[in-house]
Amino acid sequence: MNKLIRFEFRSLVRKKVFYVSTIMIALIIGGFYIGQSNSAKTTSISGILSENISANQSYMKELKSEHKEIPKWLINETNTMQKSQKAFSSHNWAEAAKYRINILDRDLAYAKKNRVDYSQDAGLIYVKREKKILKFVQNHNVYPDMIGRGLSGLGLVFDSLTSLFPELFVAIMIFMLSGKFTVKYQHNKNMDQLFPISNKRLDNSKLIATFLAGLVIYLMIIFISLVIGTLTHGFGSMQYPVAIEYLTKVKISPIWIILCQGIILQILGILAFLLLAQVISFIFKNKIITIMLTLLLTFLQTISPIFFPVVHPIVHLLPGVYLLGGFVANLHVAFMTHNYSANFTQGCIVSIIYILILLSIRTMQNRISQRL
Repeated sequence: MNKLIRFEFRSLVRKKVFYVSTIMIALIIGGFYIGQSNSAKTTSISGILSENISANQSYMKELKSEHKEIPKWLINETNTMQKSQKAFSSHNWAEAAKYRINILDRDLAYAKKNRVDYSQDAGLIYVKREKKILKFVQNHNVYPDMIGRGLSGLGLVFDSLTSLFPELFVAIMIFMLSGKFTVKYQHNKNMDQLFPISNKRLDNSKLIATFLAGLVIYLMIIFISLVIGTLTHGFGSMQYPVAIEYLTKVKISPIWIILCQGIILQILGILAFLLLAQVISFIFKNKIITIMLTLLLTFLQTISPIFFPVVHPIVHLLPGVYLLGGFVANLHVAFMTHNYSANFTQGCIVSIIYILILLSIRTMQNRISQRL
């Protein structure tokens, strides 16, 4: 068995397409980083402050032209914003966070004065989450990553695995690996039956080899993202807080926990879609049909939280949803669908049951094949 797996694995990773895909992945992540960096110009602390400072200065200019007194709070707020922006530009993350927290405290004080209940106000929940994250930045002087705009090593890894992996990199994996399951079919005949080895053993060796190759690609995504982010904005912190997206709660979790949970779900997902490809390949015995159906059945589930509101009540039962990984772990998918059963624990259970069902189907297919 070990020799078979080694042979199958080497035949996969030695192919030219594997090296081309590696270069493609590096270029995609590099382009993704550039996009993240450009977006951060408007969504980072500095970017947000630039808009606010500009708005305040325009308002002060308008008051001055009308010979009205400029409120002291407006002058103080603008000065605080400028100090925060200057600290951010100097890479003094702790100082930038401190001044930003001062501004948020004023917003919270205003809300309290006007008796706004933060548990019922989405904007205030967001402010409280941001304040918790900035407190960590202030205490540890790390780059203030915004999830969805991560630039540090760990932040870019998280965003690469949640934004790029479910669609783009899964498609690359399916195109690269699923052909391994159809190569044995010639003229609708299973050529593996000519070998003095059981079909089950050969299929298992192909599945394990493709799964290992998939893990290599997956680890490559993590490594390239980590290197690019670390070289430009530092490694980040394993304890960096990530917001858990409850409707009425303000809760955070260290990024290493969210990353680990997301990675576990995605690794289970890799095994699942490879098994799905193996099952489909037996039915159609055609490479193109196998690739297209595997992509279709996987992506329909992955995009269902966004495009198919009708499935929101049962979204926690769809195994493909858990390829979203980190977005499941931080309850972003649950928040979007109002279905808080879509979580890490449920994802592990559903993915394992899905894998066992596909394994059972493949076992039946082998028995049918032996009888033909």
